[in-house]
Amino acid sequence: MEEFERNEDFEKDEEEEKPEEEFEKEKVLKEFKVVEQKPKKERKFLKFFALILIGALIGGGIGSLITSNYIKKNLPYYYSLNMNSNEAQIVNISKVIELEESQIIDVAERVSPAVVRISTTQVVSDFFFSYETSGLGSGYLISPSGEIVTNNHVVSGAKKITVTLSDGSEYDASVIGTDPSSDIALIKIDGKDLPYLSFGDSSTLKVGQSVIAIGNPYGLDHTVTTGVISALERSLTFDDGTTLVGVIQTDAAINPGNSGGPLLTLTGDVIGMNTAIQQSAQGIGFAISSSTIIKVISDIKLFGKVVWPFLGISGVSITEDIAKRNNLPTNKGVLVVSVYPGTSASNAGLKSYDIITKFDGHDVTSVQEITKYLRQHNVGDKVKIEIYRDNKKMELEVTLMEKPSSISYNSRYGINI
Repeated sequence: MEEFERNEDFEKDEEEEKPEEEFEKEKVLKEFKVVEQKPKKERKFLKFFALILIGALIGGGIGSLITSNYIKKNLPYYYSLNMNSNEAQIVNISKVIELEESQIIDVAERVSPAVVRISTTQVVSDFFFSYETSGLGSGYLISPSGEIVTNNHVVSGAKKITVTLSDGSEYDASVIGTDPSSDIALIKIDGKDLPYLSFGDSSTLKVGQSVIAIGNPYGLDHTVTTGVISALERSLTFDDGTTLVGVIQTDAAINPGNSGGPLLTLTGDVIGMNTAIQQSAQGIGFAISSSTIIKVISDIKLFGKVVWPFLGISGVSITEDIAKRNNLPTNKGVLVVSVYPGTSASNAGLKSYDIITKFDGHDVTSVQEITKYLRQHNVGDKVKIEIYRDNKKMELEVTLMEKPSSISYNSRYGINI
């Protein structure tokens, strides 16, 4: 503090000894120098800083480019950020692809020996002649003693059934039982210690899940195709009135000859049986679910036939057009066309022109939906149905019975359920 004050006094004395004009001149020069020097230093600093920044950006860009090229060439990885831990995770995509491919290869190798070729000979009669025709399909062993599951339409009406195993050996097969309503058949060959497949639980399937189909399309034995589950719980109604419910839709390639072959998970479990395709489309195939197959096979073994509950009506699904033309009180439901005597519907008091809107607490919009809900019950179960009769709502209780053998699955004016 003292030095600072002393310096102030010294400068002041010198300034007083100089002439006033010279003093003012030096003062202006000093101020000029101070003002001039300060920006000069700042400009040098800014230039220096700018050079450093430009160098850093160029160096960083070159480094990133080199690193990126190195990663692309040498590390086939995918980097993802874990939002919870804020840590980068590295997934080796080539390893993921290899894993899925190895699963498909493993399933194909393990399962193919249990997939069989089914050749049939049928006698067809027309107005003038009778002649033999041949058919081709697929199937798969479900026991070491030679039990085989296939589609009913593969063996229906066959005079002779020949099963060919993967090793080329041929066997004559006999029919144990069939169920036309679900298009499932159980046949058998005389064998011992044969390879066989196990069923998976189709109720746990997810849309988008990978699946594998194996069969004999157009006689090309043991063709393997892959795809995903495109949809679940589809309903299919065929020209003969047969309605399949709970069907799996897949884009795995299915062609004539694939019928009866297994649809499998990547672990090799059977979760469906390839059955039908949409002929006017590509990549739309259908498979009967394993839950339906297990039910049918169990009934055939226990009772020699399949026991499905039957409502006892012929009905049509109501559309907006049908509702408008017939002045119906609702545009959703099933219109009862006819009621078969001695059936569940007849005993419960259902009548022609009743409109079923609810079945067992479920809203009903189609005949297929009633079929689906019926299949969830057993003969003897009691269910409640809601109907419109003469524009009035009513509720009836129905005791489900078995379908009489005298009633077919098709009807002239509707679908039998």
